[in-house]
Parts: sequence; C-alpha cells; structure tokens
Amino acid sequence: MKALIPKALRQAVYNRTRWVRYLRARLGAYPTRSFSQHAEDCRAEAALGRVQTFVDVGAHDGFNGSNTFRFALQGARGVCIEPVTQQFLRLQSLHRFNPRVVCVQTAISDSPGVADIVVADARSHLAANAPPAPGTRVQRVPLVRLDALLAQLAWSGPIDLLSVDVEGHELAVLRSHDWQRYPVRALILETHYEPTPGHRAWTHADIVPIEALLADLGFTLLAHTPANTVYIRST
Repeated sequence: MKALIPKALRQAVYNRTRWVRYLRARLGAYPTRSFSQHAEDCRAEAALGRVQTFVDVGAHDGFNGSNTFRFALQGARGVCIEPVTQQFLRLQSLHRFNPRVVCVQTAISDSPGVADIVVADARSHLAANAPPAPGTRVQRVPLVRLDALLAQLAWSGPIDLLSVDVEGHELAVLRSHDWQRYPVRALILETHYEPTPGHRAWTHADIVPIEALLADLGFTLLAHTPANTVYIRST
C-alpha cells in the first residue's frame, strides 16, 4: 500500500500531521520523558523550577531532541524558530493546537539579510559556516536579529530558557540578542562538547568568544553533555 502512494504526498501528510504527537503528549503518552538529546531540559528545570517562558532558536521539528517541548506541554509561553521549510512545517503542525507557542520560519544572525542554508535534516547549517557537499540541497533563507524578531512579536518580560542549536552559528545568535531588554535565566547551547579518552575537549570553533561573552553576562556553567552545555545566569 505504501508503494502506491507517491513519496511527496506521504511526506506532505507526515509534515502536516505532527499535531498528533502534541495531542498524544497532552494525553500522557510521555509522562516522564525528556525530549532533549541528553536530558538538558530536565537539568534546566531542576535548576530553575517551573519554566514559564522559552525561546528556541533552531527548533528543528520541535519534538525530536527538543530542549523546549517539555515546557510547551506544561503550558509555557514560547517562540520556536526554524528556517528549513520541511522541518518548519512539522514544527508548525506540532503546535497547531497550542496557542501559547508561536512558530517563525527564519534564521537568526547578528546581521539581517539573506543567506543560503544547507538542508541536512537535523544538521542543516548556513553555507557560510560549512560549504555544501556535492549534491546537497540549498535553501535561501532570511536572516533577522533575535532582538528584532522578539520586538516584532511584541514579546515582553524575561525568558526563562533560551535554547540555541544552529550548527556552528551560535555566537552570531548570542550577539543578536538584547540581554537587557529580554533577560535570560538559563541557556542551553549546542557546543559539541564531546568526551574523549581520558579528558574532554571543546570542538566548537567559537567556544572561546562564546564563553567570554557569557561570562560577561553573568552566566555560569550548570552542566555539560556530549552535545550541549547548560548555563545559568547568576547575576
């Protein structure tokens, strides 16, 4: 039967019926589950208590490996940002029946404009950060500053949790935020902090300026995982 249905049609149906996962989750299908890659959402929750607001930059499909879906289910107000069309359709469908979450299709950077993004499922990345491999599909996407987008959405108040997972463009995202106007309590940042035999080593190209910026902003380390680092703002 599957072979009789065109692949494009199957994909379209799949992209637009992700709301089923949201409804199943609301009905208790995942009562104690962490949706993050390595329970980063639970670590942030343990440190903060209840998370009432979040912003997710590079939200992917909003479900697999999500640092914020747990809090969306709990009723938090949030913004999910994803530039790749196929993933955005899934994300948008996931939150179709959740009016407290706004989904925006764009890329975030410290300078507005347009850019090419290499479409590679969960590892989609701006072509400026890593050239596309032969045969890779490229999508042109708008670039906006995070503070400008939040102002456009009329966001008010602090952000309990900011999640940034943009495959190497994290520093530009952090530089695009107005930390005074929209203070952040906790940050989950993709850092590619991976264990190696006998020690751990940073692999993120911008980790030195990232950590300098976060230290200036008053963030301290809460936890490392193989994929992400969780920071808490102490001042």
